[in-house]
Amino acid sequence: MNVALTNATTRNIGTTPVVVYTTPNDTTSHIVSCRLANLTSGILPVSAYVYNGATSTYLVKNLRVPAGESVNILDDGKMILQENEVIYCVAGDSASFDCIVSVMETT
Repeated sequence: MNVALTNATTRNIGTTPVVVYTTPNDTTSHIVSCRLANLTSGILPVSAYVYNGATSTYLVKNLRVPAGESVNILDDGKMILQENEVIYCVAGDSASFDCIVSVMETT
């Protein structure tokens, strides 16, 4: 078994869903944290969800984050993703959020 620790980052998330992280082939991903930062001067909603190739399941939907604040949407929990599962994020305004996903990948 091989283990790799990595961060996936996406900047300036806006009103179109963007891929933040995709689990590679033949890999199980242990998501340690998923932190979203509001870049604006207003309270804005942000959503994050996992797509498994057939369905989307929300981790958080329209979470209102105060101006200049960040939130770890996994709180103290962790999450497992199987190969090719994808984390998407979408925000309530253009170029309004950054996201960092911390991952331990095992192959």
